[in-house]
Amino acid sequence: MGVKLTAAQIRNKNKKNLQWQAKKINDNIAVVGELISIKAAKLVAMIANDLLGNTLPMTPYDTGKLRASGTAMMNLGGKPIIVGKADSSFPHEVVDAQIPVITSDDMKRVKKVSAVVYFNRRNEEGKDIALWAHENLLPWVPRPKPSDLKGVPVATKKFTGPKYLENAFNIRKMEYKRALQNISKLPDLESDIKALSRVMQRRRTHYEVDVVELVRSKLTSLGLNVGIAHEFAKPEQLGRTVRGSEFDQIGNK
Repeated sequence: MGVKLTAAQIRNKNKKNLQWQAKKINDNIAVVGELISIKAAKLVAMIANDLLGNTLPMTPYDTGKLRASGTAMMNLGGKPIIVGKADSSFPHEVVDAQIPVITSDDMKRVKKVSAVVYFNRRNEEGKDIALWAHENLLPWVPRPKPSDLKGVPVATKKFTGPKYLENAFNIRKMEYKRALQNISKLPDLESDIKALSRVMQRRRTHYEVDVVELVRSKLTSLGLNVGIAHEFAKPEQLGRTVRGSEFDQIGNK
């Protein structure tokens, strides 16, 4: 025979249950915030790789050393992390992506996430060739060169030349901006939340709902899914690849 509760006991039990459910809701909201922060950080790394990948085919090359120096670096709350480099195979048009593992603990201390793409090439005299080529080299022209350009340094390969990094950024900047603005609207966010979910209490009556917990420890197991990558990168439009990601399966390395 079951124990009958008084009306006061029932009210107290319901109150505690509601308080417990409210706490779970607040905890889940916090986990969703952490999920979005982690995705945003990984998206910044992905954008840096995409920019590097689009810059390499435009980068002048002769020996290939300038292209080979191409690097994408993310700054995670003051901590610099290399997230991609030009591959070692000539003519260096492929990026070796190195998307890092980012945890909730990492993001707790982070107030700002940024990224840079840079080239570092100096000649034997110490001259900054990366900067000189970006600012002073003339664009490629059909050979033989016109007489007024004889003796003047021009890009040796078609579609390469000055402003290689600036031009690549200008071509893609609106896609990057749109991707960053829409980080909380990505189609894979819902599936990621489902992957974090664990039912704590099944509904028992028609008027109740399941109590679900989002498991914080599962955050680092989620990769950067295709939803983020395809928000700004359509592989069939790029004309080159990013090794280690291919824009479809970006995960933790």
